[in-house]
Amino acid sequence: MAARVTWKGSLNVSLVSLAVKAYTASAPENGQLRLNQLHEACHGPIKYEKTCPLHGPPSSDQIVMGYPYAPGQYVVVDPAELDQLRSDEQKRAIRIDAFVTPEEVGCIYHSDRHYYLLPDGAMARVPYALLHRAMRNKRVYAVAEVVLSKREQLVLIRPWEELLLMTVLRYVSQVRLPSCLGEETERPPQIGEEELALAQALVERHTPGQFDLGQYQDQYTVKLKQLIEAKVNGHELVAAPESEPRQVLSLLDALKASVAEAGASPTANVARGALAKQLSRSAGKGRGSRTRGKKRSRRAGSGKPQKKTA
Repeated sequence: MAARVTWKGSLNVSLVSLAVKAYTASAPENGQLRLNQLHEACHGPIKYEKTCPLHGPPSSDQIVMGYPYAPGQYVVVDPAELDQLRSDEQKRAIRIDAFVTPEEVGCIYHSDRHYYLLPDGAMARVPYALLHRAMRNKRVYAVAEVVLSKREQLVLIRPWEELLLMTVLRYVSQVRLPSCLGEETERPPQIGEEELALAQALVERHTPGQFDLGQYQDQYTVKLKQLIEAKVNGHELVAAPESEPRQVLSLLDALKASVAEAGASPTANVARGALAKQLSRSAGKGRGSRTRGKKRSRRAGSGKPQKKTA
């Protein structure tokens, strides 16, 4: 299915303006399957009707909007009053306010609404390419404002491959910052050098030279499609056997086992030295424990056996 233009307008930076068009970056239905509620007896779809607890279902012209400012109390807002609050959709312009480093706008402010911005027309291709190249070379993003769905939206524009990607941002008031967690985030625990070296070696061993996000799939949707196709074809699926639970280890033992499983790393000399030293100490303690255990066993075996009583 060919992508459709969802927005057209201009991208403005100071006195520079170029025509752009936007395509949504999300797949239809986000690539997911939706299940409908059905009546078990007849498999008819369940419908929800708008109804008033006192007067029953109202007509569309009898429905108004209101805000619950107190329990059971509402303030009514007329549609005309809402229209006055909405931004003029005719102002089709993306207004860049500032260029910032990627770290200045954390991913916690990113929403799930993304749009590809493309030049609209031959005249916009050169200024579009210049802006894209300048932002990529300077390693900066653009913070801008635009009217989408009759509302002012805060957006972030960044180079994405050979295009510009526009992401709708959440306002600071719409995000819970780590400071709201209180004392749990104030005092980080002390970390030993050995544990840190092992953890860094583990991270290094699991850092691929080239990462491909496409290797991951939505397994729930894949299995749901298989289930639906099997039911349509009159078959039943067999559940996969459950995997055995893994043995719970201490943090240090788990790090050692993970590094050993991943394999040695040329740049993990510190971790390997710490690991060998720790294993040597553990082995010495183990030999001492086994020697003491054998002595206790010999002393216990030197006693005379007791006579059996009827």
